[in-house]
Amino acid sequence: MKSTTVFRRLGERILCPKRVVNNDTAKHSIYSTNDSRTTPSEFNASPFPKFREDEMAMLTSNPATIPMLNTILKCPLDSKDWVQVSDKDDQVLKNVTSMYDSTKLPSVTRILQATQPPLNQIILARWKSKMTAKLGKEGFFHYMTQISGEGSSFHESVENFLNKIPVDIEDTGQWKSIHPVLKKVQGVHGTEFIATHSVLSYLGKIDCVALYKNKLCVFDWKLSSKKRDSLKKCFDDPYQVAAYAGAFNACHDTPNKISTAVIVKAYRDGSPADVHFLDEMVLEFYWEGWVRRLARYHVQVFNSQANDDSSNIHKWQD
Repeated sequence: MKSTTVFRRLGERILCPKRVVNNDTAKHSIYSTNDSRTTPSEFNASPFPKFREDEMAMLTSNPATIPMLNTILKCPLDSKDWVQVSDKDDQVLKNVTSMYDSTKLPSVTRILQATQPPLNQIILARWKSKMTAKLGKEGFFHYMTQISGEGSSFHESVENFLNKIPVDIEDTGQWKSIHPVLKKVQGVHGTEFIATHSVLSYLGKIDCVALYKNKLCVFDWKLSSKKRDSLKKCFDDPYQVAAYAGAFNACHDTPNKISTAVIVKAYRDGSPADVHFLDEMVLEFYWEGWVRRLARYHVQVFNSQANDDSSNIHKWQD
């Protein structure tokens, strides 16, 4: 069995490769059967810094993707803080950009859907199966259409309120749930707009950027029938707002960068909304998780294109 050391950081399982010692023939191996201890400093000096077990499996199956993942994981929440981008990293980012049509960058929602953890995929599949059995295929389709329409109407009403336009859902439970929160939102910078991260090649539609607790935040409004009173119950929402914050920072040349975010869960039955405020430390944690998901998505696209055109591989190996 391969020997590994596992570090835990805010609940995240990270695979720490063993340091290879006194073995010229195995100097490129990521494991060692001799050394029983690996310090964090040695781990960070590894040619595979901070890669998790699933990422390591992905990389070893196609070594050409190593530069991509290695470079993307370096990007900070505000890409303008990345002041010393090496020529190699710069070329890698250009190669990533070249994989996409500039007018058809992948969205945050699409990336998160394509990189869901296996457990989340199982939960979603079971829910769809349960609802289909209950409503039938056509009934489930109509149910999803209704939910989508309700969500769009909800977002439109929130946007109108923040822009001081009268709303027409004041008597509904969802409005009773979220209205007290909206009254605390100040200094609105924008609502329902697209932000593009040209460095990391993705885009997203941001619900709102405004002041909350005297901090400039990305807001995300969510409508729910079930209680979501912890970030754990919000599934991918924290990664979503981290992605939006990074995109806003990348495409807005202002001194006011975003380092905090707010997820608001409003309830259809009128229960008080749950407000999840992600401070600087928490948002940084989810940003790290987001760039991992983003890198995996880019690798998936690269592998798909490489199967069609082997010349794509060579430009990553130059």
